[in-house]
Amino acid sequence: MQRATKIVATLGPASCESVMLTRVISAGVDVARLNFSHGAATEHQAIAQRVRAAALTANREIALMADLQGPKIRLGKFANGTVKLKAGHSFTLDAQCEMGDATRVGLDYKELPREVKPDDVLLLNDGRIVLTVKCVAGDEVHTVVKIGGELSDNQGINRQGGGLSAPALTDKDKTDIQAAVALGADYIAVSFVKSAQDDKDCLNRIFTRIDQTIAMGALFTACHLGAKAIIALTDSGATALSMSRHWIGVPIYAFTPRLASQRAMMLYRNVIPLHLGLHDDIDEAVDDALQMLVSKDLAVSGDIVVMTAGQPMGRPDGTNMMKIVKIDETYSKQITD
Repeated sequence: MQRATKIVATLGPASCESVMLTRVISAGVDVARLNFSHGAATEHQAIAQRVRAAALTANREIALMADLQGPKIRLGKFANGTVKLKAGHSFTLDAQCEMGDATRVGLDYKELPREVKPDDVLLLNDGRIVLTVKCVAGDEVHTVVKIGGELSDNQGINRQGGGLSAPALTDKDKTDIQAAVALGADYIAVSFVKSAQDDKDCLNRIFTRIDQTIAMGALFTACHLGAKAIIALTDSGATALSMSRHWIGVPIYAFTPRLASQRAMMLYRNVIPLHLGLHDDIDEAVDDALQMLVSKDLAVSGDIVVMTAGQPMGRPDGTNMMKIVKIDETYSKQITD
């Protein structure tokens, strides 16, 4: 069964050994996430090697994601190590406080009082504790506890909706980026941010790149023709990425000769990346892609498939043409421009 949603699995002590890795990859994991908040670079390198070996055993390609720790604004320390905040009680975040208690605590980010305002919602301890800002007075942020709980030394703090201007990358992050590149990560992430764009905005938008225009045209055509699938012959995966941003319910099969592009596309929504050898002739590439689709029982005689490609082939961001293909009984094609 084809699915649009991709599965990202964070690897930990229980899932980073070879046997378990093979099992989770065989079960359908698309992206293996290495959490650089914990562990040394050598440990991540070893896990990455086991992931690649397990993928080979499972006869699947998956992507590796190195997730950096990133900036984290933290509270100071408490005199007793921990406190318990109760809903409805007042609590102060004080940039000048050296040792906290049940009424206030210090901050490692001294600019926080300048970046929040009344009614802002602050999240502590990964969102388990919620504070509402009442007012800001000098270096003090006065809040009311909305959701209470136990709070301990140096736990993280953030504002609901983001927007705090702490440094984008720490020194540790810069070192971890070098380690991630060395182990062959397909993605380097700091956080997941959704950038939504509705269909009306897409229709009203003027595109400046031909490949993006072709991608949107293929989505529109496939939707209104009731196509069985979209085939994107792509080198870099850029066309498939453009298509993945809009949901039409038609699967997108992205054929590429590049292993790095195949792995990167594992994270694209509704995109199924497949390897297709290098071709100089576009008609041969189209034939081979259709034969592979039919051989995998992803299309049958009579199905309509919308295809995108670039001429000449092999150029990054070179998609410049679209074809509508109807598969006949002998798995050859009839093309209507």
